[in-house]
Amino acid sequence: MKKLYESGLLALVLSIVTVATITAGDLDSKMEKSAKKLIQIAESKGFTNVSVAVFPFQTDEKLAQMRVNFAVSEILSQQIFKFSKFNLIESNQLDMVLREQKLGLSGAIDTETAVKVGNLIGARLLILGSVSRLGKSYQISMRIVDTETAEIVAPEIFEVPIKVFDADAKRYLTLIPDTQAIGLQIVLADIYSPKAGLPQTFTGAGYWLEGTPRIDEHGFSEGLGFKYFPKSWLIIEGTFFMPSEEEFRVEIVTDGGPQPNVPINFSISSQRLSIACPYKLSKYFRLYAGLQYFTAKMGIKGKDNGYATVGNYDFSTQETSVRLSAPIARLGVEWRPQSRFGLSLFGNAALSSAKKSFTTIVKDRNSPYSETEMELISLEFPSTYFEAAFTLYF
Repeated sequence: MKKLYESGLLALVLSIVTVATITAGDLDSKMEKSAKKLIQIAESKGFTNVSVAVFPFQTDEKLAQMRVNFAVSEILSQQIFKFSKFNLIESNQLDMVLREQKLGLSGAIDTETAVKVGNLIGARLLILGSVSRLGKSYQISMRIVDTETAEIVAPEIFEVPIKVFDADAKRYLTLIPDTQAIGLQIVLADIYSPKAGLPQTFTGAGYWLEGTPRIDEHGFSEGLGFKYFPKSWLIIEGTFFMPSEEEFRVEIVTDGGPQPNVPINFSISSQRLSIACPYKLSKYFRLYAGLQYFTAKMGIKGKDNGYATVGNYDFSTQETSVRLSAPIARLGVEWRPQSRFGLSLFGNAALSSAKKSFTTIVKDRNSPYSETEMELISLEFPSTYFEAAFTLYF
């Protein structure tokens, strides 16, 4: 009984694999069959060694965003090139003429206009067609048109299940729509550099004091963000940078010699919101230009919130946090080898200066009216900075 069960299970698995294998190649086989049929009819009517242009297929807006029509055109072009003696015109050449004629690449071109474009690129035959969804299948219709007479030389039509089409044509498809798409991204940017204040010397009531704030230079900041495409020409982005915890010291020297350092901790957190307009440079590259609003908060803490005593001197900070913000212009390029993810590099330029500082009041207890303000640390947006990001789209 066990052996019978195992043999039956094995047979079921093999049958599923066999069906899946046959189905997986269904699109290519149907495209090959249709291409051969079109070629044979055209050749039987005396069309040999002529130039052929495969136009983008017509479809609705949703399928065009997924590039279903582009996938059909590309696969058909490969079959025409493989099985015919026709001179296939490069798709880049056709695309350039379509753009020059301001016709776009959606395939929404009537036969008369297509014939005019075909004459401009020197094509004798045109392959036009359309893709439409019928239930759970795509219906693909195509026809060869003679540019001299505008007559249909050969027609063809067939259907392919959507699942089969998506599996076989996935290398051409954009499964991420141009609108209402969302992206999650990791950002690395050198957005600000905290700087320690300058050394200062104080005197009073028989004492002298030299204070020197010191801090390690701040490096790149990591952030998590999102992208949202409400329109194909508009992107809204938000980024939240990881808070950084740092420490700096005020090195104290009095007339009695070096004193214990005054350690003070501080943290920085920042966010930004931006809008940008994309421009498609090529199949894999996009240019982005836009504006962003950047905000940052620096909080300071230490013994008694920044209060300390060294010798006859008291140190006390006046604020426990400061905020700064700035509008920033940005320009960048994104490489998207696949529709699901992209790598981008941006250059940013601040449109206005933004700087905030923490100060401490130094008082001499022997001279109640002796009071000096000392800058401990400042935070300033750079005039220009670069950032890199990795984005995963949904």
